Amino acid sequence: SMIIQILAVFNFINLTIAQSTGRLHELGVKQVFGADRPWLIREFIREALIQVVLALFLAFILAIFLKPLLGGILGKEIDLWMILKDPLAILLVLAGLPLVAVVSGIYPALAILRLQPREMLLRQAGLSRSRMDIRRLLTILQFTVLVALIISVITLVKQLRYVQDKDLGYCTELLVRLQVHYRIKDNVPAMMEDISSLAVVKSCCASMGTPGAIWDYSSNENLDVSQISADYRFLETFELELTYGRNFFPAESTEVCLVNESLLSDMGGWDSAENREVFGSRVIGAFKDFHFEDLYTPMGNLQIRNDPDVAHLCLRFYPGDIEQALASVKEV
Repeated sequence: SMIIQILAVFNFINLTIAQSTGRLHELGVKQVFGADRPWLIREFIREALIQVVLALFLAFILAIFLKPLLGGILGKEIDLWMILKDPLAILLVLAGLPLVAVVSGIYPALAILRLQPREMLLRQAGLSRSRMDIRRLLTILQFTVLVALIISVITLVKQLRYVQDKDLGYCTELLVRLQVHYRIKDNVPAMMEDISSLAVVKSCCASMGTPGAIWDYSSNENLDVSQISADYRFLETFELELTYGRNFFPAESTEVCLVNESLLSDMGGWDSAENREVFGSRVIGAFKDFHFEDLYTPMGNLQIRNDPDVAHLCLRFYPGDIEQALASVKEV
């Protein structure tokens, strides 16, 4: 937005200088009748300020009328009145108006008023070639930045579409993660029972770590492994595919784990990994790889242990009224 604002200022300067030829007689007459250059510079800035204020009101009116269209494109309701409730936003707008007016008005004024009053009254030639070169420079700069912005937008759209269409290895639709405070850890089983009994909830699991929020990591000479602690419903909730072995049993007390295919490959395959101890847990199954870090990071090794640590509740809803489903879970 700042770059677009600077481009708008450049465009305003170009337009003001381009229209200056028709005002040479007016400015020359004002100087002959006693208007000094500081007064004329202030006049340029006042005119710029009036245009900037009018542009602000016009932009706000257009934003109100175009809000439904923009909200449909973004898929999100936009609250324009939030700006009027934010003192910092109001301060920035009020401080920006005179700043833009001064920057937009002072250079055209200085460029035009370099001519003598006699030249303004008797000549229609306008500004010298050197000043026209400034206009050309600003125009070239405008178009250069504009092309760069267009390329950036196209690249950004392609990146967003890539992320939206990328198969992460698990379904992200209707999936919700809730933070669990350590002080209510003992109440989690009862809370999960109440949540699972809701008709809108398809599956619910407890875990320490989720895709995008994994805090445990172990390493030795041969293996570097990210680790999640979870119960037996983790695979079901995230719709992960078990490729070898079995899942956890409910309330299984023995320390066991599941590994992803990347870790399985580093361990020499299923025949080598089955029942092998990995950082204190016995391997009982393997699941298909999924992206548990950002897409800039290559697929890594992941171990899911059946430790009882809880920091998250992950829910998958049935299709339907999501707002009502969230309200039901919030009530629990």
